[in-house]
Amino acid sequence: MEPAALLPLITPLLSTGEVVATPDTAVATALAAAGWEVRIEEPAALADDSVGAILLLAGEVPANGDRGPTLLADAVRATRPGGIIAVAAPSAVPAELAGVGDGQPALAAAAADHLLRERGIDVELLAAPGAAARLAGRPWAGLEDLPVDRTPGLLEAGEVVLAVGRSPGSMADRSRTFFGSIARKITAASVICTDEAGRVLVVFDDFRRMWTLPGGLVDAAESPADAAVREAWEEGGVRVVLDELLGVFAHDHPDRVQFFYAARPAAPTPDPSPVHTHEVTEVRWVTRARAEAMVDPMMRRRMQECLDGRARNPVRTWGW
Repeated sequence: MEPAALLPLITPLLSTGEVVATPDTAVATALAAAGWEVRIEEPAALADDSVGAILLLAGEVPANGDRGPTLLADAVRATRPGGIIAVAAPSAVPAELAGVGDGQPALAAAAADHLLRERGIDVELLAAPGAAARLAGRPWAGLEDLPVDRTPGLLEAGEVVLAVGRSPGSMADRSRTFFGSIARKITAASVICTDEAGRVLVVFDDFRRMWTLPGGLVDAAESPADAAVREAWEEGGVRVVLDELLGVFAHDHPDRVQFFYAARPAAPTPDPSPVHTHEVTEVRWVTRARAEAMVDPMMRRRMQECLDGRARNPVRTWGW
């Protein structure tokens, strides 16, 4: 699909009388023929706030490799607040499946969306032009196909990825869009709490129907250490004092980071019982060997890496 063929999807978003910039001659020619005032320039060559729209429809962003984000930053600088910035490139997924994507400038839809939002550009249109036509085995119908071409399930199915957004109107808008683009990980915290006899505190998770260590999600505006102390009380019924951070581990499903702390009872608690009985139904002090036999295999590995690793190297924290 030629870059200029995408213009009917973009021009409805432009304000009448806008100056439109593009580095692609064919796109510029098509715009001029439709009556738009056009500047054939790279974004870096444009003055601040000098144009109403910048169209990068010929794969310029992926073609610039690691400097693609810099190209978009220049586009934001040169476009008036609220102006249009459009990016298009061959779709990475079909190219890869066809075995022709190696070394070719291409973008996945998610990557295009992230690249724009990361620069503070509020994405209004993310589509895979031609995806509906390809699935139906017919010619592309342009604007008529757009409602289907922008369906989330088809965003990687077209020949081209198109992302269109507006440059930030203020620093507050830019920050809001930027922070909305950042990947978010769930954060959790657990304790390996041992008493004076060296026994480990374990709890029975009623939801998962299994024995585990006291722990849970870190609340908003709460530190992992504070969450570990809270969870030891809510699930284990033991007020604890934290010692050192034993390990930090990443998990894929769900995407999260988990902190493990060494802990000890603030006061002797020989017969603990859970505070949150809707989550935990039983609490026990058991030997380390018994605890490792009771918990699931992943938790067992985490315990061993934390406790045995501390003996081998007291300052090491695991990442995986």
